Amino acid sequence: MKVIYQPELAERKAFAEIAEAATPVLEQAIGAPAARVTATWGLRVDGSRNLIRLTIADWSGQATAEFEPAELKVPDPAWRKFLRLWGDLLQEVSERITRELKTVGTEGQDS
Repeated sequence: MKVIYQPELAERKAFAEIAEAATPVLEQAIGAPAARVTATWGLRVDGSRNLIRLTIADWSGQATAEFEPAELKVPDPAWRKFLRLWGDLLQEVSERITRELKTVGTEGQDS
C-alpha cells in the first residue's frame, strides 16, 4: 500500500502517529488488494474538533471518510470502519460499471 500523509496531519505529531498506527489495520481490512491501493491521511479541523480524514483510492475510484482520533486507536472497531469504507469504494465501482454496461446495451439496441 502506498501511504501519503498530508502536511496538515504530518505537522501534528500526535495525529500522525494515530494514522501511522492505523495503517496496518487498514491494510488487513482491505486484504490482498491493498497492494494496489493508495491511502491518503489528512486532518480537518471542524471548530474545536480534529478529524482524521482518510481517502483510499485504486485504479477504479476512491472513497473518503473522517474519523475522530479515538475511533482509530482501537483496532477492531477501526478495522470494521475501514472494511465499510473499502466496501463503499467497491459498491461505487460496481454501480458505475453497471451504468456503463446498460448504456452500451442500449446503444446496441438502437442499431
